[in-house]
Amino acid sequence: MTVDTTTFEQAAAQVAACSTVADTELAVARVLHQIEQDPDQVKRPEVIAWLEWAAGWASDLREQKRKHPLAYARLWAPRCIDCGEWDPAIGQWAGPEMVPTGEGMQHECPECGKKEARTSQRLAVRTVLYSESDRCFVLGGNRTGKSEGVSQVATAVSLGRDHPDVSSWARENGIDLERVPVRKLPPGGGLIYAVALTSNDSKQYVRPKLSRYMPHDTTYRNWSGNGQADAVHVDAAIVCKSVDQGRRAMQGAASRLNWLDEEPDGNDVNGIVEELDARLTDCDGWMLLSMTPLRGWTPLLESHLRNPREDVCAVHLDALDNPHVPRHSVIKRLARYGERIRLARQKGTIQALEGAVHPEFDRASHVVPSFEIPKSWPRFGSIDFGTRAPFAHLWGALDTRDSVLHIYREHYGADMLIRDHARAIWAAEGCPECQPDTFGSDDWQDWTAKVAMQDTGCDSCGGTGRTEPDPDMRWADPEGKDSRGTLAYTYSIPTSTARKDRRASFDALSDLIVPDIEGKPHLVVHDCCLNMIREIENLTWDEKRKGETEVRGDDHAWDALRYMAFGLHRSGWMQPIRDD
Repeated sequence: MTVDTTTFEQAAAQVAACSTVADTELAVARVLHQIEQDPDQVKRPEVIAWLEWAAGWASDLREQKRKHPLAYARLWAPRCIDCGEWDPAIGQWAGPEMVPTGEGMQHECPECGKKEARTSQRLAVRTVLYSESDRCFVLGGNRTGKSEGVSQVATAVSLGRDHPDVSSWARENGIDLERVPVRKLPPGGGLIYAVALTSNDSKQYVRPKLSRYMPHDTTYRNWSGNGQADAVHVDAAIVCKSVDQGRRAMQGAASRLNWLDEEPDGNDVNGIVEELDARLTDCDGWMLLSMTPLRGWTPLLESHLRNPREDVCAVHLDALDNPHVPRHSVIKRLARYGERIRLARQKGTIQALEGAVHPEFDRASHVVPSFEIPKSWPRFGSIDFGTRAPFAHLWGALDTRDSVLHIYREHYGADMLIRDHARAIWAAEGCPECQPDTFGSDDWQDWTAKVAMQDTGCDSCGGTGRTEPDPDMRWADPEGKDSRGTLAYTYSIPTSTARKDRRASFDALSDLIVPDIEGKPHLVVHDCCLNMIREIENLTWDEKRKGETEVRGDDHAWDALRYMAFGLHRSGWMQPIRDD
């Protein structure tokens, strides 16, 4: 298309009117694209003069960006879809930038006036920085720029609020440094830790982003190698570590910010987070976690985000709002997934994963507020043994009026001795008035003998030694023969051997979870049993072993629940709910 004099003059005038470097770059790119469409324009004196100016301006800008990359880093904001289109000349959506209205995630187009809820990398960073929270989560789908934005924050916190590059970055992105708590962005340089899942992830994803924004004269140590790597600039330092180095590797000097890129997996997640948290004490620092939550409600997310906490904030980024990625490409790729995975990969929404083992499980109908169980209800227990993996003990009670099994208590812990688990079980069931404090001692053994005879002489428990009725049955994993023996003969906790028939036990459990013809489930979990709820919601079928009952995810409390469901079915306490 030929660009006439008026169009060129208007475009050039738009360049001159830009107030930020980022807007100037976009305007210059558009003018250059217009000129490319009609090379004959290059013969015009005014175009030649403008091109000479643009070349000099671009050369100076490149040098300034090379020396001070953070100062020119621009966080993205959503563009109006109705007023624009994908522009290959500038590599982003060319609609007008939408403006936050101040009402949650609502944004308004300055041209057409359209208002809608949109996410914004710029607004997300502002929210994180303005917050007083000690732990901030940036949850985003793939290609949302969550790690890119967080790496800018990490660089700024390392350099300090009074560094010229940080001041320019804040001004370029509308960040009011007066609103940022000093402890979150202190003056002067300082230490931060940037932790990836593996050394390869650190080398491929985290370190390139950090070096993209650190000043040009930064010194790098082992930046391309495995293990720890450092970036040092005067008194600012970024130390890169990885989860696969283990908990001990998280030890070190006091830091002002720790960034964890993607959620760690495995049994030592809490240990990793605790070690990183300990490094923040001296500086009153904070933790920043960026991730795409593909594993659903994990223990880390459950404990931080399920219920609102004053010390935690969370922001979300939607891949369809990122103007640097073609919308049609994002939509095409997201269409390959089911709804749960799509929401996680698009918006960073925490979902139970695709292929859920119990898709019928719904908190609205299967989770109830905890209450004191009537003494007339039969009681049951079940155990799935674990040492490095969690040991799980569930307490159940049967409401015989409508055959509803209530899971009203859980004990769940890893890296503990069988003695510790026995202590926890007796702490829950034993009378606090007459049970000796010296667990396992001769006095305590004498007391358990009296409990067996229901003759402790205690007025509080009526001589039973218990705060609740003795379980009618307590099933335990048959593979834990030695542990079962120790529980029975050393700690007076006898158990019956659970049947491990996975198909039959799964069917018995499913029979309780799936609502009956009246829409009522026959299993409810009390809201204090957080691990039980989490496991049921997050377990998925192992697609590599189709036709079998193999699952993926934590299944320790779930196994104990299967033992109880199947035990109740086989012993006649509960009859099949459906005849199918």
